[in-house]
Amino acid sequence: MIFSRLGPKFSPYTSSFTPNRTYDNEQLAFLCLRVLNEDLTSYTPGAGYLSTIDTKGIDSFDKSDVSEVLWYACRFWTEHIITIEHPVSENLLNSLRKFLKSKLNSWMEVLVTQCVFQTLSKVRAWIQVGNTCVETGADLFEDDIPSGECTIASAKYARNLCRLSTRLSYTNRPEDALVAEPEAVNLYRQLAVDHPSTFNPDHANSLTSLSKRLSYLGHREQAFEVIQEGVDLQRQLAAVHPSVHNAYLAMSLNNLSVHQSDLNHHEQALNVNQEAVDLQRQLAIEHPSAFNAHLAKSLGNLSSRLSYLGYCERSSGAIWESVVLYRQLAAECPSAFNAGLARSLNRLSVRLSNQGHYEQALLQCTIAKITRRLLQMPVCIRLSGRGDTGETSSYYSQGLFLMLFSDL
Repeated sequence: MIFSRLGPKFSPYTSSFTPNRTYDNEQLAFLCLRVLNEDLTSYTPGAGYLSTIDTKGIDSFDKSDVSEVLWYACRFWTEHIITIEHPVSENLLNSLRKFLKSKLNSWMEVLVTQCVFQTLSKVRAWIQVGNTCVETGADLFEDDIPSGECTIASAKYARNLCRLSTRLSYTNRPEDALVAEPEAVNLYRQLAVDHPSTFNPDHANSLTSLSKRLSYLGHREQAFEVIQEGVDLQRQLAAVHPSVHNAYLAMSLNNLSVHQSDLNHHEQALNVNQEAVDLQRQLAIEHPSAFNAHLAKSLGNLSSRLSYLGYCERSSGAIWESVVLYRQLAAECPSAFNAGLARSLNRLSVRLSNQGHYEQALLQCTIAKITRRLLQMPVCIRLSGRGDTGETSSYYSQGLFLMLFSDL
């Protein structure tokens, strides 16, 4: 065991698996990094899953498959290193360089299988405080690594951070997901300074993901600020290469509209939603198979925004168009689009009911319920109060629907 080199009675962890404070932090940091550099490989249980993009979640395995020493090194190397006062030994710096260059992603993968995600922000701050310990004064993340290799390594780490955030969110770990995503955003922002054409698209997409993480945890103001930055960046990209980036701009606009609505900026949300629909309509004309589904969803959202602000005729027109598109999509692939069709039909019934077209509303409600039953999905019947995004549904059509079709 490598920790035995500190002495025959050395134990790097206490009974509660917390750091041993009785030994020198520089020695412990060096040994942790040495363990990680020597023992952490692509064959270590829990390593390598971020290279697979078609699966979800975090790999699971028996914790005993990994040695206690490696677990300790994964968990506590950062805590030991940030407490070291500069200057530090060249051996430690070399071990850190090697780890950052070749083991960083594997460490991140293995760590989160059992522990909370750890950012490297404190390690970066520690490096910057002690930059005189490196002869060039450069950031240790880049020192002695050719700029091209460093860019590739940083881009790979940023990409894996985004993937990890998605997997953490999927496994119901939203707090961890929110820790990982900002680090990816910051990395892409730094990379885009020197290589804007290469990394601005990734930067913009990471901003969109971050806004979703923030919104999910209730940080609505921050989510709005982040998605606004993302939209501004997507506009710049679309202005240069519209055929490449208009689709991403439309998706960002839809997200911005949602965040504006969450903050009760309903007029602004409507205008942004309309811009997204206009973009997606153009895209759907050129590539219907790729964009009709996005257009149908955006039209449904637009209908809700219009209805909330009292534009009943326009709202009905938007949801009718959405229903027509979903019918076409569901005819070709019912398993993928019947749910969307049912939602659109339900919205349509509400719009018709609000305009006094009760018989038509009842018919559309019935079709929506049958469609949902085919999918074994529950129907959301609104008897009073709020419908989708606040519109009030009719007691008449929905009460009659319950009486006539409760046995469907």
